[in-house]
Amino acid sequence: PEQPSDIHGDKIGRKRIYQEIIGFFTYISTSKEIQLTLGLRPDLCGMGLGSTFLNDIEAFLTHHVHAQLLQLTIATFHQRAVKIGEQCGYIIRKTYQQDIDGKTYEFHQMEKQLSALPIKDNQE
Repeated sequence: PEQPSDIHGDKIGRKRIYQEIIGFFTYISTSKEIQLTLGLRPDLCGMGLGSTFLNDIEAFLTHHVHAQLLQLTIATFHQRAVKIGEQCGYIIRKTYQQDIDGKTYEFHQMEKQLSALPIKDNQE
């Protein structure tokens, strides 16, 4: 049986707890950075799972991808997500506006240096 921390994926991943998908993540990587997108299932938001979810994704990425920087983009109105990013060591690098479907939204680009995380060699 799967353990609570199992993550599956290649570019698109899903986090499972006891065979139940609780969220997703996607990433685009270069040799220098990983642009990360993630989402927790809406019915599980506000239950204290966000930091663990993000930490597990980081552990997966540091094992499988070589990069120096993780980037998250979070809508500024999503204050819980911004708080989780900050608790996990991300800092806001810039705030910008983007038009989506005729409406303008404000976003934070958040970053975290990976130098503090153990990065494994992919040539195992």
